[in-house]
Amino acid sequence: MILRRQMKRFWMTVSWASFIVGVVLLYRRDMDQAFIAGVIGSLAWFLSYRVQMRELVAQADEQSEQDGKVHSNEE
Repeated sequence: MILRRQMKRFWMTVSWASFIVGVVLLYRRDMDQAFIAGVIGSLAWFLSYRVQMRELVAQADEQSEQDGKVHSNEE
């Protein structure tokens, strides 16, 4: 779980760094490089979102397994 949080933080850092680099490149009117920085930033954001969703799905699966055990003990 700690590794997932670190991965999410890593991808968000890459995303923001790419955003800043993209803004600087746009200011310098280097459109091709700004586009590449934007694509890398978008990819990093989606990867951080993916890590977050995998964590939520794992928690939901764990909760449903626990709920299933509770219901099977009641019968």
